[in-house]
Amino acid sequence: MLPAAPEKGRTMAGLPVSLKIAMCFMAALWIVGAAAYCFDYPAELIGFTVLLGLGVAFAEWRAHNDTARRRKAAGESHD
Repeated sequence: MLPAAPEKGRTMAGLPVSLKIAMCFMAALWIVGAAAYCFDYPAELIGFTVLLGLGVAFAEWRAHNDTARRRKAAGESHD
């Protein structure tokens, strides 16, 4: 499903992190929505999943930005 990485250590062909997070979030929502529809679960399950997914996606985005900021700062201090 994922394209080949152009460089070692890079995933999903160098897509921006925010786009990768959004793609995973949307895929998870579709899977939960399809399962809820198939098993006749209430709509509240999807709402709970949206809120939980938004929280996790935001935490992942913040963690990546903090890490990238630290790496950039460390790289600039060595110059």
